[in-house]
Amino acid sequence: MHWGKIDKMKVMFVCSRGVINSYNALAKIFCALPSSLAEKGMDVVCVCNEFKEGLPAYPLSNKVKFVNLSKPTSSKLKNIKLKLQKVFRNICSVFMYRKFILQEKPDVIIFFDFSDIYNVLFWQDGKQFPCISMFHGAPFKIYKKYSSLRLWLEKKLLKKASAVQVLMESFIPQLKQRFGVDGVAIPNSVPEVADDQIADLSVEKKKIVSGARISPSKQQHLLVEAFAQIAHKYPDWVLEMWNSKDDTYFQIVSDTIKKYGLEKQVFYKGLTSQIYDVYKSADFIAFPSQYEGFGLALAEPLSLGIPAVGFKDAFAVNELISDGKNGFLAADVADFAQKMEMLIQDKNLRIKLGKQAHEDMKKYSMSNVVAAWEKLIKNVYDKEK
Repeated sequence: MHWGKIDKMKVMFVCSRGVINSYNALAKIFCALPSSLAEKGMDVVCVCNEFKEGLPAYPLSNKVKFVNLSKPTSSKLKNIKLKLQKVFRNICSVFMYRKFILQEKPDVIIFFDFSDIYNVLFWQDGKQFPCISMFHGAPFKIYKKYSSLRLWLEKKLLKKASAVQVLMESFIPQLKQRFGVDGVAIPNSVPEVADDQIADLSVEKKKIVSGARISPSKQQHLLVEAFAQIAHKYPDWVLEMWNSKDDTYFQIVSDTIKKYGLEKQVFYKGLTSQIYDVYKSADFIAFPSQYEGFGLALAEPLSLGIPAVGFKDAFAVNELISDGKNGFLAADVADFAQKMEMLIQDKNLRIKLGKQAHEDMKKYSMSNVVAAWEKLIKNVYDKEK
């Protein structure tokens, strides 16, 4: 192990999939955090393993070395090999990563996707290349479909990690109970918005926006049901849903829209690279998720000074939204509708809650989050030295 000054350490970020040409939250973090650490002087390598052309959709510092282990080539023979490796991904990727890691010799490895635990810890004891596992969800909610054997193996491997990062303090006891390891809470970062750059809520747009991916855990069908209870009173108000979609679940959402005859008030708008402009076009945000790991699609509009409505029993949502202060937390669908109606009726309330939302999100600034990551990396670095 070639230990040196911390700002000269070599840190490798591993995220096997969902990076190339993807606008998801994981891809955004995969670019933002390594870029910030590289700009502070660390030697940073980012690696994924996707048989796709292209690059990460979000900006990545030119000081970061980026490698896609399965990037298609001009060689047909090599591409056939890469396709076969994709078919046998869970086996082949372990050997591909092992070769790459031994070549790069990082001081610390940080893996984004929990499934990458095999790629970095299956073949080594966690001492040769110390690892930090990122945990992007609520431990009680994710990985429910894992078999008992897989959970047993991943618990065993996770104990080799030098540290496990979770997004919320409340997730630490969940992690301990479910996986038998301690955690360190470091949230996602939220881009800093200057006080004079927040949304202008004094101009009413008569628009509600939901920016999370259309998928079962995000529960947009419940949002449609809640809006249906009040939409007839406010025919000039619209609800827009942005982001990618799970096609099977989207059909349920579409059927719900048709059931209540809301085709002229509820719209699916798809993906955009200008999501902040979308948020600024809203009077408030509706966020009906069942749970979140952190919820960038919630934290980002809050940082722009836009209040939000969510469910009070939703992990992470009920920590980002402070009920009655920067938005509202609802007990059920009827209460969700009532909270939305309160915001529709009162522009001054929206402005008041929005200003507090902007202030509340400042603690999640990139500078604060990067400082916490530097501390954790240094602790792992010193521990294994």
